[in-house]
Amino acid sequence: MQEYALKHCTKFYSWQNPFLGWMKTRSYLVYLRVMGLVFLAAGLFALLFALTSYATVRQRDCEKHMKEEIHPGTSLEIAVAALKKCGFKTTVDPVKRSLYGDKLIDIEGSLVWERYHIWERTQVLVNLDSKNRVTTVMVTTGLIGP
Repeated sequence: MQEYALKHCTKFYSWQNPFLGWMKTRSYLVYLRVMGLVFLAAGLFALLFALTSYATVRQRDCEKHMKEEIHPGTSLEIAVAALKKCGFKTTVDPVKRSLYGDKLIDIEGSLVWERYHIWERTQVLVNLDSKNRVTTVMVTTGLIGP
């Protein structure tokens, strides 16, 4: 295939290809292999970056969808697993028949002269019935910081 390309694709209309001499050398083949590896590495890096950023967005947005994840009738174990999967710290209160979930996300910001930290706190309160099934779910969010 390389011979065909060198024979038939070396002229652009009536203009002679100035790189024809270099294209016939071994260094050109090495160049092609190196450039192929560079583009392959760049593509893999872009894919890895896209996948990790999607996972971060999904992890940050999961607390907004807790009401859909934990609906009335769900067992206590499934509710605890859903909260822990999203990164919540959970506490079960058997006396009040409640499940508490708490999550802090650090949102770093900066002004011209100083850096500051603001935390977004999400709290989930799940009320349970006598069979440890979910009856109601309340999700509250707020900001903590300067």
